[in-house]
Amino acid sequence: MTRWLAMVAVLGLPASGAAADFFVAKDNPGGCSDQGSGTDSQPWCTLQHAADTVTAGGTVIVKAGSYAERPTLRSSGNAGGRIVFRSEPLLAASCQGFVVNGNYVTVQGFDITTSNDGISAGGDFVIISDNYLHEVERTGINSWGASNQVLRNRIYRPQMGIVVGGDDSRMENNDVERLYNWGTMGDCDYSRFFGKNIVIANNYFHGTSFDETGAAHVDCFQTFDNNGELAQDVLFEGNRCFDFHQGLMGEATFNHQSTRLTFRNNLFAHGGAWGLCVKDISAITAVNNTFVDIYWYGVGFSGSYAQGEVIKNNIFYGAMNATSYLFENGAAGVADYNLITSAVPPSSPATHDLLDVDPQFVAYSNDNFHLQLGSPACTGGEGGTYLGAFPCAVSPPADGGGADGGSASDGGHADLGPAADGNIANPSGAGDAGHDAGRATGLAGVGCGCRDGRASRSAVVLIAMLVGLCERRRRGFGP
Repeated sequence: MTRWLAMVAVLGLPASGAAADFFVAKDNPGGCSDQGSGTDSQPWCTLQHAADTVTAGGTVIVKAGSYAERPTLRSSGNAGGRIVFRSEPLLAASCQGFVVNGNYVTVQGFDITTSNDGISAGGDFVIISDNYLHEVERTGINSWGASNQVLRNRIYRPQMGIVVGGDDSRMENNDVERLYNWGTMGDCDYSRFFGKNIVIANNYFHGTSFDETGAAHVDCFQTFDNNGELAQDVLFEGNRCFDFHQGLMGEATFNHQSTRLTFRNNLFAHGGAWGLCVKDISAITAVNNTFVDIYWYGVGFSGSYAQGEVIKNNIFYGAMNATSYLFENGAAGVADYNLITSAVPPSSPATHDLLDVDPQFVAYSNDNFHLQLGSPACTGGEGGTYLGAFPCAVSPPADGGGADGGSASDGGHADLGPAADGNIANPSGAGDAGHDAGRATGLAGVGCGCRDGRASRSAVVLIAMLVGLCERRRRGFGP
């Protein structure tokens, strides 16, 4: 024991149970060494050495520099002492990603480019926050542990944005822009979700051009069960999604265990196929959402397991070629108090649906879908409440009012602020040029078939099944 304590003293390492800050600085003017103490004055050179050394309660501060590594974090923190990897300043350290196999680990503030997944987290209680991931040729953030949190990350030009696949996960305040088909995976989705008790809130998905995604299918949110997974008790709230094929592509055609998904106060705009496309998932509640310029169905349910669905207090506006909401092939639920304008109403509209009534958006041409004062949608909902994603405000924001307090240049979603508050700046510098490109090439592509957006009505009814078949083939399931 005496000999071990002497070694600790010489190396400057903490005694057992003591938390410590370690430093990695490959460009330190005074040099660095992985055989050193890891102090600010004698920093380590590599992220992997820090990952192999740090223990529960320790923080690794990574100084500015380019680290040609994708370290694997195997050690775990605990509820009283997390392991933290943090770039200081935020985004000053760049690397090729992280693999997090330990529990209670935080990865914060890194600039990541890679041909692999950006951050892959199989551990539990992992926090991934404030990172900028760009030109990621697979999935930006791939999180399969339980109780993980994916917060305030910006992901630019990935093949796929974010996957959460563990119970009690949270995906909040992330910005995924301009999906790109790198040819590494079958689809280009903004996000996928699997598991129980998940919160997906205040994310901004935008800027995808179908010219850049090619044959890949683009969903804001996707879940399926041919991989043995399920989705139960998932809340989608305050999300803003532009430039997609399906807002939700949800299937439970194998095990029929997925249920209780709630969509509340979300915006889906400029969709090339459907808003919410659901096959055999029960008890979905879609209330106070705004669907704008969805090429086919706004919300559609299909299959005998799709029971107990609720569609209320939504706005369906613009350019639909099928219908605003649909129940078919044994699906059943309640729909009422929806505003349907410049869109095809269902064959039997509900008693309180408002048809061909101008919702009076603040600035439709600028993607600002807040309601002007005096709009009939301000009180057209059940019990006199508002319709759509946005409550009527005394002074509705001129910029569309994204959760981040947006600017007029991008329709209400500002570049995610400076590092001082833990958020990250817009690195693309392109405003929403990608979003505009996505709109210009919209109405194209619905997965496997009907890619020109001119399919017959009967063919479109089968879109969910076709997309599911595509996905099963890409993953090695089915014919």
